[in-house]
Amino acid sequence: MPTQNKRNRQALYASARWKQYKREYYLKNKPKILGKQRLYYGAKGSEERNRILGRNRASYFKRVYGITPEIYVCFLSLQDFRCAICKTPFDKILRTSIHVDHSHKTGLVRGLLCGNCNRVLGCAKECVGRLKQTIKYIQRMKNEIRHLGTKRTHRLSGLGAETGFEPDR
Repeated sequence: MPTQNKRNRQALYASARWKQYKREYYLKNKPKILGKQRLYYGAKGSEERNRILGRNRASYFKRVYGITPEIYVCFLSLQDFRCAICKTPFDKILRTSIHVDHSHKTGLVRGLLCGNCNRVLGCAKECVGRLKQTIKYIQRMKNEIRHLGTKRTHRLSGLGAETGFEPDR
């Protein structure tokens, strides 16, 4: 349940008064804001932009995960530049799609993952039991489909369930 302060802040940010304030602030400080945007998102491939983004990324890793860029590179080399779970080479995906996997309880970094594997862990809430149940479900459904053979029917049709389900052809 949100605290009173959080509710007040949420109400303020949703209010027309706040939106008006932000609009006026932008118009008043437009040159300064656009200058910062140009600095960060300047010409693609510029050395200055890469330096700034690299510095931001380094401070982000230090602040959020407690690791330096050198430790990040060590993880990359220890994993042979591949996802720790599915072994997809990181050269086939964008650098920004490499996710730092960490324990939400201890904060310790476990490895580097591709986006798909990171989402699987996140959706399972890092629960081993939930992941095991998911594996059992997938295996059970594969076996059921194998037993049905080439006959395209809904899996409940053999149980007398009239679902009106028509599989895609």
